[in-house]
Amino acid sequence: MFRTLLSLLLVFTLVSCNDAKISEADIPKQAQIALSAESPLGQFLASSNKSAVIKFYAEWCSTCEKYEPTYKKVAASMGNAVDFYEVDVDDSQYKELLRQLKISRIPETVFINKDRTNITKKLGSIPSVKLEQLISSQLI
Repeated sequence: MFRTLLSLLLVFTLVSCNDAKISEADIPKQAQIALSAESPLGQFLASSNKSAVIKFYAEWCSTCEKYEPTYKKVAASMGNAVDFYEVDVDDSQYKELLRQLKISRIPETVFINKDRTNITKKLGSIPSVKLEQLISSQLI
């Protein structure tokens, strides 16, 4: 019983904390996604009219921990043009946001344009040069 439980925990950790570099998982162009002020995403982004980058992570995820300095560095250099957010997937207040964006593995970075009409997701740790290129080409 203990071995089975330990095996399941190991599989869950390996699947959840994927060490893949970048795996594209584009959400279809989402004019239909609920970005109204009442929706979880709309509420999350209500305080700004800039494009947004949201990093979903967990404190127990080693890949998330490795990605942290890169994300912070890019946020510091590009924070005037784009809003950067970090969401801990274990925080229950973001449960609906996770559901709406279909966040199932971490780290996952979500890019949302200023008009709130296009949402792109990238799975895994993104190198700083690639992250800056994605932001420049899709959001600025």
